[in-house]
Amino acid sequence: MRHTARLIALIAGLTTLIACGCEVDGVHYNNGETVPSGDCNTCVCEDGGVSCTTMGCPTTCTDADGGTRTEGETWEQNCNSCTCEADGSLTCTSVACDTAI
Repeated sequence: MRHTARLIALIAGLTTLIACGCEVDGVHYNNGETVPSGDCNTCVCEDGGVSCTTMGCPTTCTDADGGTRTEGETWEQNCNSCTCEADGSLTCTSVACDTAI
């Protein structure tokens, strides 16, 4: 009988924990809600804690217009060609643009 009471109390405590959700950086998330990870991984509030995937995130670069480019991506910027490198840097040709119309 004593063990049954402890089990019921444990289950009641667990239910309370699950119902509480998670708090991350002062923001409350309910169980099952997505929590920002700050990178390419996905995080979810589960049973009072946060579980995240652990994928390797692709390297990104920021182009001259503030856009995000991924490693190996090549694009035209003005009259030059740019590539996002593996270390996050940009490599661009430096051809003078023809300003004559």
